[in-house]
Amino acid sequence: MAVRLCLSLRSLNRRRQKLPPQPQKTGCEPSVLSSAGRSNRNAATGAPVWSTSVGRRLHDTGLLPKNTVTICPGDFRGVETPIAQAGGTLFVPWLNMCAAGSATSESVPASAFGSATGGLTAFDAATGKVKWTVKLPHADFGAATVANDVVFTSDFTGKLYAFSTADGKQLWTAQAPAGINAFPAVTQTMLLVGAGTPGLGTIKKPVFSLVAYSLG
Repeated sequence: MAVRLCLSLRSLNRRRQKLPPQPQKTGCEPSVLSSAGRSNRNAATGAPVWSTSVGRRLHDTGLLPKNTVTICPGDFRGVETPIAQAGGTLFVPWLNMCAAGSATSESVPASAFGSATGGLTAFDAATGKVKWTVKLPHADFGAATVANDVVFTSDFTGKLYAFSTADGKQLWTAQAPAGINAFPAVTQTMLLVGAGTPGLGTIKKPVFSLVAYSLG
């Protein structure tokens, strides 16, 4: 499913600058239409502008054999949660959670959640060129959220990460009281994070909660 990114961005910027609104054209201006976090299409024609992949790829194209093989990215498709866009850059959270499958069946082993890894990749929205990539020790179900020059994401164990949008440098981390498989929200002064899963059992007594982190 494609997600339109350009609608309201101009009007949002004008509101931030306290400028009068401008009339909006119907539809989306060509060039900023993102699909599945891995490709850009021309919004007017639907023609691919660029396409790339993130995370591990294995036995994910063509017919599967009769014997069981490892399939990556598997049922979770590599990009499971929303991407973010800011300043001409796409921030794509991804995970490696492989499945086991054959010509007649496919399933995600229970052990896959514990062994899954993740990451966050920044792409030039116009060209698809990778600006930077960071790898995470566990699966990323926490989407990508941008506030000013910082992009936030998390992993399944409840660890929250803040990276520089410019170069991917890790600015800080924080441990939530439970695992995270929700998407952060940003206000003018706070980052709101829902921690509502036991995660991988790394937290002995998880406390399901909504946590507010200061952005100041």
